Amino acid sequence: MPPISSSSWGKGAVYTALGAEFGSIVAAGVLLGSYVDGRLGTTPLFSLLLTVGGMVGAVYRLLWGLNKSRSLSDLGARSDPKGSGPAGPTPAAGPRSVTDSQPPRSNTDNGD
Repeated sequence: MPPISSSSWGKGAVYTALGAEFGSIVAAGVLLGSYVDGRLGTTPLFSLLLTVGGMVGAVYRLLWGLNKSRSLSDLGARSDPKGSGPAGPTPAAGPRSVTDSQPPRSNTDNGD
């Protein structure tokens, strides 16, 4: 998925694409289910199963797409000032106190 622009057109296009994808997945389940039912003579069985399966898959794909678009827009907000791309991964949390940042003492030093 390409980076999302901060304009309302860019966000609208992403949500429109996600909605169209949702509808397409459900419609594919309905059409495939009715085709299989017509070939096998099991009228409501595969239509219902593939419609429900398409809905579950579409919800999963919708949530995945929304998470992906949110993480991409977060990356775009943290880009470096030169504009060459994302700043990279956030470093792990640093030391909590001054004493944590000092190297550990050797056990052989007994203070004598």
